[in-house]
Formats: sequence, structure tokens, C-alpha cells
Amino acid sequence: MGRIHESLSLVHQILRTTLLVVVLGAVGGAGYFGYRAYRQRQTTLEDAQKKVAQLEKALGERDRKLEEKQRQIESLERDVAALKTTVAEQKAKIEKLDLALRLLKVRRRVAQLRVLDQIPDPEKGTVISRVEFVELDDQGRPIGEPRRFSVTGDTIYIDSWVVKFEDRYIETAAIDRSTSLVLFRRIFTDKQKPEEGFSLDPVGRRPAAYGGARSMSELEKKIWADFWTIATDERKARELGIRAAHGEAPSVPLKKGMVYRIELRASDGLSIRPEPHDSE
Repeated sequence: MGRIHESLSLVHQILRTTLLVVVLGAVGGAGYFGYRAYRQRQTTLEDAQKKVAQLEKALGERDRKLEEKQRQIESLERDVAALKTTVAEQKAKIEKLDLALRLLKVRRRVAQLRVLDQIPDPEKGTVISRVEFVELDDQGRPIGEPRRFSVTGDTIYIDSWVVKFEDRYIETAAIDRSTSLVLFRRIFTDKQKPEEGFSLDPVGRRPAAYGGARSMSELEKKIWADFWTIATDERKARELGIRAAHGEAPSVPLKKGMVYRIELRASDGLSIRPEPHDSE
């Protein structure tokens, strides 16, 4: 009986020891795996923090570069704005110089008047004269299309207009001091009133001799607008500082088949003279 009791006690101790070993092993294993998981999480967190730090550094570098690029762009925009201003100023100066040179260059205007036909008009006791007017350049080439008119009478007048500017208008309008604007105003006969004649240079527009079909700058538009105002309004001429504004209308008898040379100089006025030609 005693031996049985001892055996049972021994078995009990063995079971208890085994259970304790199992429990301790389980606790130790759990602690190991827990520590391992902890270290893994810690390592992952440290890696994540390093990556965040690297990203923040990269973003900071990118922001620095963006700020530098922005400063460069702003500097370039200022340079472009300054360049545009310079270009605009230079363009305005070039336009003024070009205009002054073109206006100054036209010191005379030349045209031809050809008498195409003359038909008697018994009722009025005169003739109907058919004439052709064409302006010429310095090389004798036509400027624009010839214009034809039928006028009553055999003595024709060519009305011209000359305007010379004072210094104060020259300074504000960039016109050379020696520039004078001249135009062929109209054509009429001894049987007509001047206002009944035919316009030669279109009223309100730049004559072809001063620029042809090329576009006009705002400055030139103002000059020609003022010019035509001057030609019809003496009070306005005084306001604009015109030192000389006068018209001339020399005449010449017409003869069928004749060609007349009309020359208008700003310095000495208008002249008309016959010149030889080959009749067709």
C-alpha cells in the first residue's frame, strides 16, 4: 500500500513537472515570437521613418528647385516685358523716321494730262473735252490707274494745295522741319465753278505718292486727318500751327492730242507745260 502511494506521488510529481515544463515552454515560445514580432515591427517602423525622412528631403529639394525656377521665370518675364517696351519704342521711332523720310522725299509731284478728244457743244457754244489724268513717280511710271474726265470747256485748271508746318507742330507730330505736304486737289474748266470740278487726290485719304497701298500708322492717320482739316478749315490750320497754307490753280488751253506735264513743287508751286508725245 505504501509503495502504491509512493508510485502515485511520483507520477503526480512527474505530471506536474511535465506540465510546468510545457507551460514554461509555451510561455517562452510566446515571448520569443512576441519579441521577434516586436523587433520586426520596430524595424519596419524605423524603415518607414527613414523613407519618410528621405521623401521629406526630396520634397524639400524639389520645392527649392521649384522656387529657383520660379525666380528664373519671373526674371525672364521682366526681361521680356522690358524687351517688348524697347521693341515698341524702337518701332515707334522707326515708324516716325520712315514717315518723315517719305514725306520729306516727296518734294515734287508729277502728273500727265492727256487730251483724248474734243467734241463741239453748239448749245453752249463751247466743247466737251475728254481728258486723262495720271500721276507719275520719279521714274516716269504711273502711280495708280489713269483717271478720265469729261469737262465742259477748252481751258482747264489744276487746283493744288500746299501746307507747311510750324516748329511746334513738327515737334509733336515728328514731321521734319522742311517737310511740306502737297496735293492735287481738283480739276475744273473756265466753264465751271471750282467746287463743281473733279477731285484728284481723294479727300480724307493719303495721296498715293506718299505711300501707295502700304498701311498707315496711327501717327500718319492723324497727320493726314489734320491735313485735310487744314485744307478746308483756316481756323483749324491756325490752331495746328501751320505757317503756310495756300492753293494754286494755273490753267492751260486744251488741244486734242496734246499731253501736258503737270509738276508741283513745294518750294515754287505748280507748273503746266505741253510735252511732245506720239499720237495713237
